[in-house]
Amino acid sequence: MGRTVVPVQVEVTMLRVHARDEREWVVRGLMESVLEGERRGDAAANVEAVRGLKRKRVVEDGGESCRVWLEEFVKGEKVTCMPCRHVFHEGCIKTWLGTCHVCPIC
Repeated sequence: MGRTVVPVQVEVTMLRVHARDEREWVVRGLMESVLEGERRGDAAANVEAVRGLKRKRVVEDGGESCRVWLEEFVKGEKVTCMPCRHVFHEGCIKTWLGTCHVCPIC
């Protein structure tokens, strides 16, 4: 059985960020995810699919947080629910879905 050598290109980035700075890590991870999606050819979400997402108003403070922006939702704020049940600020998820059609958490 012959073996095939497949060339692999790897990009390594060195960071000096405090481990507790979660927002920086999440933003960097999301950006890398978007870039990886672009390399794979992922497309933006269908406009009709985005319009069809369930929206709701937050009923109490401090219950959930936006997993993109890492801020807790405020009572009365409008949020958007993905089919997988992850919830985001409306602006955050619309921006994300403008570049990639899958949930940023899933």
